[in-house]
Amino acid sequence: MLTPVWFLIKITLVASCLWLAGFFAELKLSFDKLAGIVVVAETVSLVPPLIKLGWFLFVQTDYTLTDLQWFSPLSALSLFDRDHVQTYLAYPLQLLSVWELTYWIVLAHGLGKLMGKSTAEGFRWVALSYGPALTLWVVFVVFLSVNLAP
Repeated sequence: MLTPVWFLIKITLVASCLWLAGFFAELKLSFDKLAGIVVVAETVSLVPPLIKLGWFLFVQTDYTLTDLQWFSPLSALSLFDRDHVQTYLAYPLQLLSVWELTYWIVLAHGLGKLMGKSTAEGFRWVALSYGPALTLWVVFVVFLSVNLAP
């Protein structure tokens, strides 16, 4: 029940970031088209949970809740031993992944096509609009991790 709500909120926030950047640059970008681009990019975020499901169903069938929490395929978190990673670093390391890079590329490509420009120009817009918002979100999550950790 909460997953669709979370995706709707995320799609709205990311599309809003992109739309605001276009607004301040005096570009006429349709919010609906931006939201469509974000929906396509969000399909990338469906792959890691499917990999996780397959991993724990077929490969590592004896697992703990901690194993589930720390399993993050193709992310920087998977490069480190979880016993040596501070809890507050887990989310930033998990976010630094092939999946996030692919998300940015899909956003950049869609935005570039919408603006009639190159993917590189779209990437610049994604970095200038979504990038700062994502950074603030990561700082917020790390802040909560530090302050709410037992």
